[in-house]
Amino acid sequence: MRNNETVTKLGFTPKIFPHAAARETYEPPKPKPIPKPEGELDETHPIWLKDKGNEFFNKGDYESAINAYTEGLKADNKHMICLLNRSACYLKLHELENALKDIETLESFGDLGDKAIAVCNIRKAAIYAWGGNYDAAIALYKEAAYRIDTDEGIAGDMHKIEIRKQSQIAKEAGDKYYR
Repeated sequence: MRNNETVTKLGFTPKIFPHAAARETYEPPKPKPIPKPEGELDETHPIWLKDKGNEFFNKGDYESAINAYTEGLKADNKHMICLLNRSACYLKLHELENALKDIETLESFGDLGDKAIAVCNIRKAAIYAWGGNYDAAIALYKEAAYRIDTDEGIAGDMHKIEIRKQSQIAKEAGDKYYR
């Protein structure tokens, strides 16, 4: 120290992360925005139409959702999600034949994985249950549970169908007795 000089202490903010460089932050990088397709391409793309159909489905407008999924299938006739979602719309509208037709079309593609087959079986089981074919519905749920890890939802659905089957048997017995 020289004459007439003062000593100044410099203080630093302590590091939050001891192994990080002094000026580094741990904020994640911000992704670059995906460029929007030019022109009207986006409105004819099956994924865009599927998303539009999903919006209609969530609002309960099943006919509009069916139209969107159908347009998506015109653009890509093997779009699995459009077929699955359209069958769900038909199921909501109690158009069981159309719902089953979509599932059978999907199954005809072949080379579906276990999860896709299980989803088809679950949807087909719901269709059969709504149609009153409870035994076929339960068999399809069991096959779906075999293909994918046992899911509480599948077991719950099978239980509900068993109860519905028993109530249908009781109703038919009551109707017979009443006659």
